[in-house]
Amino acid sequence: MREPHRDKRAGMRHAGRMAPNLPRALPLVLAVLAAAGLSACDPAGGGSPVQERVLGRWGMDDGASAWLRFDADGSLTGSDGCNRLSGSWSVDDGRVRTLGVVRTLMWCENLVEWIGDLDTLEVEGDVLVVFDADGGRVGTLTRP
Repeated sequence: MREPHRDKRAGMRHAGRMAPNLPRALPLVLAVLAAAGLSACDPAGGGSPVQERVLGRWGMDDGASAWLRFDADGSLTGSDGCNRLSGSWSVDDGRVRTLGVVRTLMWCENLVEWIGDLDTLEVEGDVLVVFDADGGRVGTLTRP
């Protein structure tokens, strides 16, 4: 049988096998890491029903229509059919609130600009209702 030796770095005795407390601690360590990873992806901080309903793409995917995409990491991207926009989002009191939205300002013929005025949004079934900073309804998007 091999003679146990002292590991000078960890101060533990071992004979070519796992430290005796590691198997008991491993499930706890894995659970903590999993919880930390899941909460990092949740902009609402709790997986709210509003957050789950808003995730994904809203609007037509034809290159000429307005659309928005809400990702689980809290990022927001979209277009008014010509100009691109990006920012972040969170859920506050049951409403989706946009944060730090920036957009390009190219001239586009026959463009009806409304998506760039977004401030808050509400999900009503398969319709995303967009409101401006004054609370006025500026438009709607549907799931593709």
